[in-house]
Amino acid sequence: MSISMKAFNTTSIGHNHIRINKVCEDASGSYTSDTMSIAIVADGHGSDNYPRTERGSRFAVQAAMNCVKEFMEGIAPDELDHGTNHPTIFAQLSKSILSAWHTFVEDDCTENPFSESELTVAADKYKKYYQSGKNVAKAYGTTLIIIGATKEYWFGLHIGDGKCVSVDTNGNFSQPIPWDEQCHSNITTSICDSDASEEFRYFISKEPPLAVFIGTDGIDDSYAGNDELDSFYRSVLTIFGEHGFEVGCNEVEDYLPKLSQLGSGDDVSVAGILNIEKITASVDLLKAQNEYSSALLLKSRAAHTLLSTKERMEKANAAVISELKANMVDTITKLKKANEDYAKSQRDYDEAEAAFKLAEQKLTAYQNMINDVSTDVEKEPHDIQKESRISEIGLSMEKDQSQENNLQ
Repeated sequence: MSISMKAFNTTSIGHNHIRINKVCEDASGSYTSDTMSIAIVADGHGSDNYPRTERGSRFAVQAAMNCVKEFMEGIAPDELDHGTNHPTIFAQLSKSILSAWHTFVEDDCTENPFSESELTVAADKYKKYYQSGKNVAKAYGTTLIIIGATKEYWFGLHIGDGKCVSVDTNGNFSQPIPWDEQCHSNITTSICDSDASEEFRYFISKEPPLAVFIGTDGIDDSYAGNDELDSFYRSVLTIFGEHGFEVGCNEVEDYLPKLSQLGSGDDVSVAGILNIEKITASVDLLKAQNEYSSALLLKSRAAHTLLSTKERMEKANAAVISELKANMVDTITKLKKANEDYAKSQRDYDEAEAAFKLAEQKLTAYQNMINDVSTDVEKEPHDIQKESRISEIGLSMEKDQSQENNLQ
């Protein structure tokens, strides 16, 4: 393998962990020799039920490094020519890593028994486990991603969340290790699972990559999607290609705390295996791809913003139209009611006016009759004649009242 194929790793405590005075639960490691390169990241579980998870991630890196070195030194490249034996080969490697990790865990439990203070925040079920010495590996739970490369092949081995991103010599990005559908939200598979040996996924290729990166989920969660994650790794490649391996490692190490602060807030680890010579030769291509990727992301964000503002505008317009329609219906209802009230008032007025005129006519008639009687009395002084006349007027008034009653 060319000496230009180099491995690197870096880990940074998460911004949120610093804020709440919590330990870093990530770990990473890398190794390069004349014949191989290896890179590893591990992410301990953040739950209070895993009180020694930061030790578990360190043990996982140590166990994996030892086992993978032994594996790569002992296996002949032609043993990997036949895909039919790959499941068996990687199952054996997974089991050897798990066995080594459990040994680290058991030794640590023997040397450092669980204290009461360690378990104060753990759920009762887990306290009983750990105090009784049963299922103590849970306390050390962690994810694990491994990549290894020689002149003849490269492979990846993975349990839990986080991502492996490979870049071919044409600058194309992919995630070759199959994704675990059991990993979602804050749920992940782990090397502390009882069936962990069956939960490892792997990938192997004899096509030499330009680079392969692995990162814990604190890296993934800092980006909105795979395009932005690829853009980050492309920028890293450009730095390595322009400024060399040492500067590239330092730049990544310096950037990770900022990434955690601006992104997930979680612990962050990145490791990789890079073909430095080919990356250096591909700097112009990487720059052009990075510029294109950045422009595409800006366009995508602008399109998303445009669509979002359009949807808000259409929603606002619909609300205005709906309100206008509602107001129009309300106004029409009020107008109809006003017309009905006016019509009723007009009818009431007409009836009242008719009744008034009838009453006015009656009053005038009575007044005229009384005036006529007064005149006749003056002309007829004899009392008998006066009484007779008044009697006639009374009969006449009763007759008029009877007719009025009939009219009503």
